[in-house]
Amino acid sequence: MHWPGDVDPAADISVSPMGLRANTAALPGLVSGVASWYGPGFHGRPTASGELFSRDDMTAAHRTLPMGTLLHVTNANTGVGVVVRINDRGPFHSNRVIDLSQAAASALGIMAKGVGRVELRLPSDDEAVTFARRLAEVAREKVTPKAAPGRSGQVVVPRRSPPKPHRPNPSLR
Repeated sequence: MHWPGDVDPAADISVSPMGLRANTAALPGLVSGVASWYGPGFHGRPTASGELFSRDDMTAAHRTLPMGTLLHVTNANTGVGVVVRINDRGPFHSNRVIDLSQAAASALGIMAKGVGRVELRLPSDDEAVTFARRLAEVAREKVTPKAAPGRSGQVVVPRRSPPKPHRPNPSLR
């Protein structure tokens, strides 16, 4: 999802699995800087894109990239990299280049310090496809019922108790 004025679809993006691939003009080359992360206080609240923020998703906030843009973020100290999807605006600290979800920060190893030096670039086609496949796997896991422990292949649906009848409070009469 993107907002009016965010992008000129004919010029700035090409469709990619589960996100947008920004034109190189949107992020010309490697960008280095400090990343921070956010999570617990924002979990379940709307992002600038309108979707609800989940600290468990591989998402990030960026000041200017179009919503839905896929971005490869690398921890400059360790070389560990992840692909995130831009779904929010920020960071609002002038010395930072990106705000990461808790999941992305954890994968990059910057949670303990709260910030870390990172490099941003557009992902390769292979990285974008891998990201899309992982999202699809997670989505399937969320909707696939789990087998009950000790019952191979059987899915157990918990039974609901019938609702209790409403009894008016006699002291309110």
